Amino acid sequence: MIPFDTHYRKLEAAFGKEKIWEYPKYLTPKLIQLNKHAKKLNLFQYASHDWKMQPVKNRPNEIECQSVPKSLEHDLKRLIPWRKGPYRIGSITIDSEWNSLIKWERILPYLPNIKDKIILDIGSNNGFYSFQLNALAPKICMGLEPHHLYYFQSLVLQECMPDNQCAYLPLTLEEMPMMPGQFDIIFHLGVLYHQKAPLPGLEKCIKLLKAKGIMMIETLTLEDTSLIPSSTYQNMKNIWLLPSLDGMVSWLKRAGFSDVVICESYQTNRNEQRATKWAPYQSLSDGQSTSKKTKEGYPAAQRTLFRCKK
Repeated sequence: MIPFDTHYRKLEAAFGKEKIWEYPKYLTPKLIQLNKHAKKLNLFQYASHDWKMQPVKNRPNEIECQSVPKSLEHDLKRLIPWRKGPYRIGSITIDSEWNSLIKWERILPYLPNIKDKIILDIGSNNGFYSFQLNALAPKICMGLEPHHLYYFQSLVLQECMPDNQCAYLPLTLEEMPMMPGQFDIIFHLGVLYHQKAPLPGLEKCIKLLKAKGIMMIETLTLEDTSLIPSSTYQNMKNIWLLPSLDGMVSWLKRAGFSDVVICESYQTNRNEQRATKWAPYQSLSDGQSTSKKTKEGYPAAQRTLFRCKK
């Protein structure tokens, strides 16, 4: 069985049972699928354990332990590819495809106060940013991640450092039951261009936020044009729409955000994203022909970080 119960109990404690009463209806079929997949991969073969692990102070992605249990090492390697990181667990360093600390350092200057806040992390992957946020003492950080392997990664990491305020659900934003006005802050990083219809998702985010709530959103944009790729973009089939910078601001305002600030735009380089032995598949360099063109001949997008207020 996947170790899910502690995540649900954290949500009950943060929101109250009456606010999440609909969740079992949506989660039960997902959990059946996840348990079948975990059994096939032979994961989570540690019903009870005392691993005596200790997170490193001020470095939420590092965990100290005298030796890494064999069952844990098995799971870490079985769950390749690791897209977000890096992580260090005892003697094992997970050199992920993305050096996510670079993005975190970009975001930090624009963050509102996190202490005692209720946060939603959309597309949380293995929980890297949720764990970073947890170090800033939120009331709860609720992550949504529908991809099985990445969701399993977040559960394995949670087994290594259970004393935190992170809880992960195997749902998309669209599948998440509506919880109007429940979140102080939403993290929405690297998700929008994977959505076939982005505007309804942005409108849902507005409804989920409390009055004057903040959304931090990062997505791919183009300088002065928008693009719908005909098949792939940088070899990726799941890129549906890239707006212009002005177009993205218009989307956010159309969704209902009253104050939209462009924090910064930047181009991803190979120091930040590359193939590694923990993510040994195609990466940034495989999708680019030059720094200004993709392999398909499209203009290379920049990543833009926005801070949006309800």
